[in-house]
Amino acid sequence: MARVSRRGGFTLVELLVVIAIMAIVAVIGFSMDGWENRSQAESKVQQVYSDLMNARERAITQKRWVFVIFAKNNNVYGYNIYLDTSPVPDGDGAYEAGQDTRVGPNWNLPGQIAMRVNNKQDPFQLNISPNGILNGTGTIYMQSSTPPQLNCIAWSTTDISLGTWDTNKNVCNPD
Repeated sequence: MARVSRRGGFTLVELLVVIAIMAIVAVIGFSMDGWENRSQAESKVQQVYSDLMNARERAITQKRWVFVIFAKNNNVYGYNIYLDTSPVPDGDGAYEAGQDTRVGPNWNLPGQIAMRVNNKQDPFQLNISPNGILNGTGTIYMQSSTPPQLNCIAWSTTDISLGTWDTNKNVCNPD
């Protein structure tokens, strides 16, 4: 009796198992992409918050006005921080482009994350007095495809705080 040999190949069950494993890996890959975007947005809002707190501390310790200028360039917000040094030596409490000393970042947000400075004209100037008082109130909101836990900064004349944006009320709720 002749023996029938089977050619090598894959069974239907084996193919289905491989397809299922590939689908699981793809789902994990997509969820990691959202996590990375959320993490990047939260990191950026914390950096802006840290820069604002440092600017306020600089105003108090150096007893000078500090100006934070937010501006949009090609649909992307950025900001610079300046120390009032014009006229020399003590400044005059007014920002003078090209005259005052830049002390903070020349910083732009990456393309996938957008910053919105609420109810303010572009460019917007935040003034911090030598005693740490901010001019008025405002909100910075970081927009991202996957919103992070902390995605906004709110300030009043005496406080700067991180928070979570409430899209229904259009406000930053401090955490």
